[in-house]
Amino acid sequence: MSELVSPKQVAQAIGVSESSLKRWCDQGLIETVRTAGGHRRLAVSSVMGYLQKSGHRLIAPEVLGLPPLTVGAGQRSLSKAQTALIEALTQGQDLASRQIVVEAFLAGHPMHAIADELVAPAFHEIGRQWGCGEVAVYQERHACEIMARVLADLRRMTERPPSESVKAIGGTLECDYYSLPNQLVELVLRNVGWDAVSLGCNLPADSMVIAIQQQRPRLVWLSVSHYECEEKFVSAVESIRAAAFAIRAPFVIGGRMMCESLRQKVGEIACCDSMVQLDAYAHALLQTQPN
Repeated sequence: MSELVSPKQVAQAIGVSESSLKRWCDQGLIETVRTAGGHRRLAVSSVMGYLQKSGHRLIAPEVLGLPPLTVGAGQRSLSKAQTALIEALTQGQDLASRQIVVEAFLAGHPMHAIADELVAPAFHEIGRQWGCGEVAVYQERHACEIMARVLADLRRMTERPPSESVKAIGGTLECDYYSLPNQLVELVLRNVGWDAVSLGCNLPADSMVIAIQQQRPRLVWLSVSHYECEEKFVSAVESIRAAAFAIRAPFVIGGRMMCESLRQKVGEIACCDSMVQLDAYAHALLQTQPN
């Protein structure tokens, strides 16, 4: 998927005249850039942002390098899409998997719902099938690789907030290589309006502390899908919390390993059990940020 497209391509994708599209650009409704030759180009993320605000729908997304729509895709529930996604992922069908998730996004499903009701349940089922020997290890790993690429596409389709004033950073700690939950956190926060940037996975706590001190974000997150030593993990979380507290940045944590007993050990930290909770927390927090 190209990140920059022409007004003609966007007009074809939406189903409007090129003159109407250029008029919207002239009115500042869609951000444009100029090439070295003076030609106008539009970022796909800006186009998607405009569509979400205006209510226009893509009728030919393939013109923008997105998967073509299937019949009835806009009316398909996430639960039905989930069944199709599981099959596509376990069969290694890259394009079909991408099509299912992108269609859900284009249909207007919020990112937190795509995460909680489509992606997470699909991988829970794939994990169950792997545990029962119904799918091979390579199929589960391949499914993760496919989804990582799909989520990267969604990130390119999401508008980045124009200001650095609402920056959020986060990642996973050492021995936690689970990238998909971390990618989903980043996407949910970006769709709320945060300038969210994932620092990556398997990060030493002291490196995250340095990032907090140098980048001075307004929000810090930690995705927790695995740890090897609880005592070491709790100590790492405490150091990150202290660094965030020092710059008055809220610290939010979540993930499948955050059971009640562990929450009590890490102390007073905002914990989210789902992406919809994270979405609500991030929305509320954004309202308190200075303009």
